Amino acid sequence: MNNNLLPTYQQLWQNTTNWTPSEEIQNLWEKLYNEILSINKHLNLTRITTSEEFWEKNLWDSLAPILEYDLTDKNIIDIGTGGGFPGLPIAIAFPEAKLTLMDSVAKKIKFISEFSQKLNLKNIKILINRAEIIGQDQNYRKQYDFALIRAVAEISVCLEYSLPLLNIGGIAILY
Repeated sequence: MNNNLLPTYQQLWQNTTNWTPSEEIQNLWEKLYNEILSINKHLNLTRITTSEEFWEKNLWDSLAPILEYDLTDKNIIDIGTGGGFPGLPIAIAFPEAKLTLMDSVAKKIKFISEFSQKLNLKNIKILINRAEIIGQDQNYRKQYDFALIRAVAEISVCLEYSLPLLNIGGIAILY
């Protein structure tokens, strides 16, 4: 493993989200960061590679909008997860939540699957498909408490992708 240390910014977490990640969560995020740097040499998972940018754009940005909710036993789908954001940081921070990370790019989903197994993240399911298709599939339609969608398309398209997947009272978070 590389020795690239992510900043912890404990006080910033507390001041901006009223939450502070544990040392265990920080360690798992560090492993995620180093794994991304390693895999990124062969597979373009992200252009965000500096530790400060990774913290801001892949950790803080992934978690800040969802921290106000109780995620215990909630079904969450991350539509167009790409390299696993926002889903992986949320799965690491909230093992009691149930996440489905979906993308149409099999290579990216393969990375997420292997990384999840390596860290023994039991709260992640993976799905290789397109949102337009699973939104019509009764196995996924109206099944989720939260639909997360980040950097996928314009707002109207993001809503078109996410709303069919939400159960009544479900929440779409458009990053």
